Amino acid sequence: SLAKYKNARRLLPVNSRTLIGGSGEYSDLQAIDDLLRRNALEDRCTADSLYEEENDAEDCAKEVWSYLRAVMYNRRSKMNPLWNDIVVAG
Repeated sequence: SLAKYKNARRLLPVNSRTLIGGSGEYSDLQAIDDLLRRNALEDRCTADSLYEEENDAEDCAKEVWSYLRAVMYNRRSKMNPLWNDIVVAG
């Protein structure tokens, strides 16, 4: 098991409706969290309006899963995989 640290947080909120959970290498889980936060910030900065609708500003679980699937496939293809099993709930 790669769960070396028992007190480490492995459930990460993406927004108010989506949660990701991960097992495996904790530093890779932190990298995934950073990627999702950067992606959310970029989405907010490139939005058409400064005043977004309440529900439009948040990604649904399917979008988060699709993004993570592409990121993990890309990393695997470059022989630099993320050593995690990810669950996306929302």
